[in-house]
Amino acid sequence: MNLPINMKKFILLTLCLSLSVATTIHAEDQIANDSRHYIDLQIGDPILSGLLSQDFYYPESYYDIPYADRWTGHYNPTYLKSFYLLPSISASYHYAILPWLQLGGTFNFYCSGDTYNDYMNDHYAYRITSSNIALLFDVRFRWFRRPVAGLYSSLAAGIDIVDHAKNGQHQNHILPMGQLTFIGLQLGRQVYWNVELGVGVEGFFKTGIGYRF
Repeated sequence: MNLPINMKKFILLTLCLSLSVATTIHAEDQIANDSRHYIDLQIGDPILSGLLSQDFYYPESYYDIPYADRWTGHYNPTYLKSFYLLPSISASYHYAILPWLQLGGTFNFYCSGDTYNDYMNDHYAYRITSSNIALLFDVRFRWFRRPVAGLYSSLAAGIDIVDHAKNGQHQNHILPMGQLTFIGLQLGRQVYWNVELGVGVEGFFKTGIGYRF
């Protein structure tokens, strides 16, 4: 059976494209299977970070009533007027010593700020800011591994360097801190997207992108 020339060209082009795609996928799968270095950049929710690094150690009221000043211990007629929370930002590197076991470190940054007004006349009183840098060593267990998908859990421990500032006056603390990731999902080959659920200084929920080679 003689096919039209255009049909032959179309079939040949389709076969060439299919071969090219298959070759590329195979090469990427090989990179994914042989990868030893993992670099991740993620953002997480700031709520737990604030509780662990600030309010758990320095409790204060968030209601419109006088509260005990954490700095002086005296009762002051001020109240929380406004506050901000920035997402927890993490950068990490892991090295796969075994296909299922990775060791690495994480740098985490988080900050927040509170503005207080005078309880009697509602004028500005002062501002408190908190900056936190966590340095963690972690172990990651990859218990489901495929070229384009993976599931893992991890355990991290380290320190949280906390700087509290009130109207230019600083108080610094170093606190023990950690992160337990119950489950993490990784989708992609050499460049991938991931999402994690856990508890600790990096938050309950994290998501971001990564690169492995």
